[in-house]
Amino acid sequence: MEEMSAQAEELAATAEQLRELVARFRLDGEGSQPSSRSGRVSAAVVPLRRAS
Repeated sequence: MEEMSAQAEELAATAEQLRELVARFRLDGEGSQPSSRSGRVSAAVVPLRRAS
């Protein structure tokens, strides 16, 4: 059970980081192409999928 809660905490922290990333992209990415932005977001999501 302890292992599960540790994993959940890790996922929550990762989700928080992703939220920050997305907020940053919304702020500074208005002028850039969406394709490059979504590519960077996808790169951030891949480790999350591996961790689960």
